[in-house]
Amino acid sequence: MELHVFWRTLRRRWYLTLVVLALTVGATAYAVRTVGPTYKAEGSALVFPPASSTRSEGETKTVGNPYLELAGVSQARDVVIRSLTSRNVSTDWEEQFPGMTYEVTPDFTNSAPIILFVVEGGTATGAAAALDDLMGRVPSILVDLQDGLGLPQDGFVTARKLTQDSRPAVVHKDQIRAALLVAAMTAGLGLLLLALADSLLNLRVRRRSERSERSDETTDETADTDDRGDERPGDAHGPPMVEREPAGDPEEEPEVAYTYRVPLESDLAVSPARSRWSRRSLGSESSGLHAPLGGREVLFTTSRTKASSRNR
Repeated sequence: MELHVFWRTLRRRWYLTLVVLALTVGATAYAVRTVGPTYKAEGSALVFPPASSTRSEGETKTVGNPYLELAGVSQARDVVIRSLTSRNVSTDWEEQFPGMTYEVTPDFTNSAPIILFVVEGGTATGAAAALDDLMGRVPSILVDLQDGLGLPQDGFVTARKLTQDSRPAVVHKDQIRAALLVAAMTAGLGLLLLALADSLLNLRVRRRSERSERSDETTDETADTDDRGDERPGDAHGPPMVEREPAGDPEEEPEVAYTYRVPLESDLAVSPARSRWSRRSLGSESSGLHAPLGGREVLFTTSRTKASSRNR
């Protein structure tokens, strides 16, 4: 679907667009509320080497600075990280703090033997307690590793806390991810349904228009048929009847009128008075004589019927 067609559809079906928008906002808000924020607590610990000491005349003296020997305990740091990420430790820790996750990694930003701890959970107090427990496992792991070596206590490699969050930070990453996913799914499904509804409504309007046109055509054809029926009435299931004029009485049907020109000197010529008297006495069967006053001939017209013709 082209972009301008899409926008035109949204404007035409604005009420459906509002419904889709409301459903999307509601579903997104519900997802954000259901997922909720997470709390992230971070900490770091330094694996600390033992100090070199000498004993002379009953006195113990420290020789050298232990911080100058930090590079020599990187292997011990890696061993501690390996122990913390083992299945036994992770299973035991997750049983104590359900719903929490942790991550233990070395600090690659410098060469010091530093261990980084990251704990995430659904509550701030739970994340802080889980971080404290995880960092507290480091000294016990180091003691277990060195206890069977026969070393004095001051010769053990130890760990010291560098940083530890007392108030975990609020993280909305999961909420944002869930909101985007739900909004995309709801909006996409809603737009598909909107396009389907628009197609169905357009099809319905088109069919209604076609039915209206067919109804108008049928009405016009019926009106034409009625007009033709009024002009030529007939059987509804047969050809129209043709009205015929009733046949008149053959006795009264006039025949062709004949015109005779009679010379005025002839015995058949009569005066106008005689002609008027003849028309009054004979009626429709008499002859009409028309004679001009100044002419030499007289116009004699006779109108006969079929009956008189037959009688003759």
